Amino acid sequence: SNAAARSRATCLQQATFAYDGMAKLGEGDQRWIVKEREDGRNCNNWHWTSKDVSKNTKEELIRCLEACTFEPPIALARVKSAEVTGEASINNRKGKIFLIYDLEVKLKWEASDGEGGEACKGSMKLPDVSATMLDDLDCEFTCKSSGGVATAMRKQGVAAVRRCIEEAMLRMQEEVRAEKARPEAEAVAETRPPNATPAVAVPLPKPIAVSTVPAKQPPPQPKPPEPAAGSDSGEEEEGEEESLEGEEGEDDFDDEMDDDDDDD
Repeated sequence: SNAAARSRATCLQQATFAYDGMAKLGEGDQRWIVKEREDGRNCNNWHWTSKDVSKNTKEELIRCLEACTFEPPIALARVKSAEVTGEASINNRKGKIFLIYDLEVKLKWEASDGEGGEACKGSMKLPDVSATMLDDLDCEFTCKSSGGVATAMRKQGVAAVRRCIEEAMLRMQEEVRAEKARPEAEAVAETRPPNATPAVAVPLPKPIAVSTVPAKQPPPQPKPPEPAAGSDSGEEEEGEEESLEGEEGEDDFDDEMDDDDDDD
């Protein structure tokens, strides 16, 4: 039909226009082509960069584990030694910086009830310490004893170790972000002219109190003087007498005209 033909023609025209507007091979806009700079500078941290921080990350995590504290009834428990293996790196992409890590934690612990009675020791292994598993870390618990202290370590002790690792990794992540924000603030301060006025908080003006003023009333108009007593009544009586006289004169004129008609 004609409608279908017109629709096909419109689609063909739009497709031709879109093809003509596309950049041809070798004729792209230089503003949108990402390429390596001659000076090797990574402008605005656009390209992917990576920095290995495995050593510092492992040492910090071991320090936190060895300082881990436990709550009663295992308040006397402690981590004897800790071992961390794996890799950690600081990565940057499109101006965003983040810490990537894939670690394995092994530690040995000992605990007692503090009364010279039950004492036990064992080990824990956390095979997958990463950002994706940080809120639900798997832990392999080992202990040859089966008393109350061992049971408390299996429940409360494992929870305390998981919490210690999570807090340490989140703190290191925040330190990485803060370290990135510091050079940006210094760069902004360097670009600021030396004689620039420092930013000062300007107090906002206080609102003006507006009170409603009643509208002014017009001044009272003076009353007209009252006429003397009897003046109006006298004028009315004179007007009535003149009207009566006029009526009598008209009657006399009519009588005279009637007499003349009779004489004729």
